[in-house]
Amino acid sequence: MIKLTIQGMSCDSCATHAKNALEAIPGVKNADVSYAKASAWVETNGEVDEVDEAALISALSDVGYTANILTTEDAIISDTANNALNKNELHIAIIGSGSGAFACAIKAAEGGARVTIIESADVIGGCCVNVGCVPSKILIRAAQLAQQQRSNPFDGLENCEPKIDRALLAQQQVSRIEELRQAKYQSILEGNPALSLVKGHASFKDANTLLISKTDDGEMELQADRVLIATGSAQTIPPIEGLADTPFWTSTELLFAQELPRHLIVIGSSVIAVELAQAYRRLGSEVTLLARHTLLYREDKSLGEGLFEAFQKDGIRVLNQTQAIKAAYRNKQFILETAHETITG
Repeated sequence: MIKLTIQGMSCDSCATHAKNALEAIPGVKNADVSYAKASAWVETNGEVDEVDEAALISALSDVGYTANILTTEDAIISDTANNALNKNELHIAIIGSGSGAFACAIKAAEGGARVTIIESADVIGGCCVNVGCVPSKILIRAAQLAQQQRSNPFDGLENCEPKIDRALLAQQQVSRIEELRQAKYQSILEGNPALSLVKGHASFKDANTLLISKTDDGEMELQADRVLIATGSAQTIPPIEGLADTPFWTSTELLFAQELPRHLIVIGSSVIAVELAQAYRRLGSEVTLLARHTLLYREDKSLGEGLFEAFQKDGIRVLNQTQAIKAAYRNKQFILETAHETITG
C-alpha cells in the first residue's frame, strides 16, 4: 500500500477524479481517496516497487492536484493523528461565506474539523461572485466590445454604433453569477458533509459562543472551538451634505442597472471607480469623474497619468483635485456642487 497526501481537492467530486486518475496507472489495483482527509491509499497488483511513485504524483498533477508520497512511518503517524482528531472533533464557526471563508472551511474540513458557516445575506459567495469581480468584468468586457464596434484599427472593417440593451446585459450578468455561485459555493456545501450553513446574523455571547438571529426567525446559540470572522468589507458613503437624501448609486446598483443614465457622475478615483466609469462611457453614457487627488493616486504616478490620457480619448471628463461639497436631487436630476462649479447629471 502507498499513502499519499493530496492538496487542492475542494469536494467529493475531486476525490472521484483523483481516484480515477490513480487507478488508470498500470500496476494500481485500487485507490481509496478521501476528500475530508486530503489523502489516498493506493493498493497495487503486486509488489509496491512495480508502481512508479512519480507516476502517481504526475497523474494527480495532470488533473489539478498536488501530491506527496508518505513513508510507511509518516503514514502511520498521519493515520494516528486523524483518528485522534476524529475522536475529539474540532468545531469551527465561520462568519461569512465569501471566497476567503470557503477556502478556510475547506481546509479545516480536510483536517477533520466540522465547520458551520453563518451568512446574513440572501445568497452565499460574498462580494467577488455576487457584486464584485464577476459582474464587473462581464460589464467591462461588453463595454470593450461596444467600443471596438465604434472604432477598430482595421481599414477593411467598417465602424458602426452598437445597439445596446442594458437590461439584457444585466440579465446575462445575473445568469452567470448564479452558475458560478452554484458551482463554486453551493455544490461544495452540498457535497461535503463536514460543512453546514446557517442563515442569519451572528454576534458574540462569549469567546466560544455565537448568538445567531436566524433569517427565518428565531434565535440559536452556537458553540465552537474556534471562530473565524470573514465578513469582508462594507461600502463607504462619503459625508457629502445632502447626499443621503438622494437616490444615489453605489457600485452594486451601477453594476445591475437596467437602463443607461444619460449622464453619470462618479465620485472617486480608485480602481472600482475608474473601471466602471470607463465601462459606462463605452456603453454610451456621458461620464464626469471627480477625483479628490488624481486618478489612482495611491498607485504608481505614471498609471494615473496614462489613464487620464485614455479617459480624455474616451470622452470622459476628469476633474482632478476636486471634491463634492453638497448634493441634491430635483426633477429627476442630481445637482452636485464643488468649490468651483455646479454639475448636473
